[in-house]
Parts: sequence; structure tokens; C-alpha cells
Amino acid sequence: IVGTNASPIPKVSIFSSTGQLLKTFSGFSGPFAGGVRPAVSDFVPGGNVEVVVVNGPQARVHLRVFRFDNFALLDSFFSGRTDNTLGAIVANNPFRLPD
Repeated sequence: IVGTNASPIPKVSIFSSTGQLLKTFSGFSGPFAGGVRPAVSDFVPGGNVEVVVVNGPQARVHLRVFRFDNFALLDSFFSGRTDNTLGAIVANNPFRLPD
């Protein structure tokens, strides 16, 4: 899973273990030059796979959680101080996407 870095298009791309592009979606609406930083795992208890994205620098830290199968938005919130515009990084434990 990769996100654009310092690009006006906050695109997230998800690849298989063989490098085949599986899915692409926009982590944030509208142009944003700070990029998007994604992770994928079962973050929300329940056995479903989620994609979590946070923004890079130039805006207050915004975290969004999407369902992996249809990219429905599950949660969205701002984190940290209102004057923190350094962005954030999201990480997860090793995880294998379902086939």
C-alpha cells in the first residue's frame, strides 16, 4: 500500500504481493499538496480489513478509516494540537491482505 507524497492528488494505491495493482482511491477529497500516508490492517475489531490514512505536512493531522472492500468511510477525526501542521505517519503490524 502506498500513498502519494507531496502531490496535489491524495491517491492511495494497494498492490498484491506480486506487484499487481488491486485498488486505487482518494484518501482525502480535493487537492492537498501534503500527500497521504496509508496503512492497511484489521484496526477495528471485527475481522474486517480497514485502510487508515493520515495527511502529510501542511495541514492539521487528519486521520480517516475506510473499509477495505468498498472504501466506505468508517471514521474521521483530527488529532493533536490545532497548530501542528507537520503531518503524521500511520503504521501497522505485518499483515497479509485476503486473497
